[in-house]
Amino acid sequence: MTEPSSAPRTSHPALSTQHSALSTLLEEVALTREEYDLVVAKLGREPNMVELGMFGAMWSEHCGYKNSRPVLKLFPTGGPRVLQGPGENAGAVDIGDGLAVVMKIESHITPAPSSPTRALPPA
Repeated sequence: MTEPSSAPRTSHPALSTQHSALSTLLEEVALTREEYDLVVAKLGREPNMVELGMFGAMWSEHCGYKNSRPVLKLFPTGGPRVLQGPGENAGAVDIGDGLAVVMKIESHITPAPSSPTRALPPA
């Protein structure tokens, strides 16, 4: 009798342990192998196809959270002129004379006039 494998079981044939099949699938959902390994660690198992697609969408360049969040953390979020800091989807800064500038940072990539079909509009 052989001992059971300690490797996580795959929930879909496309998620087989064959490296090339997994690489192709990860390319389709725009995840790196390191990101896939993080998903497996967080779930405690290999993701099914729906979960893998959801992680790919949320961690994609289109949503950009994994890319923009570290950069956004570099900006100051408080001070005497900050009227509204992060957390309300926009920030407001007092510019004097009873005026304020309100800024919203959109983390989704929207179509550019030069390439309107390359990116999706925000949902």
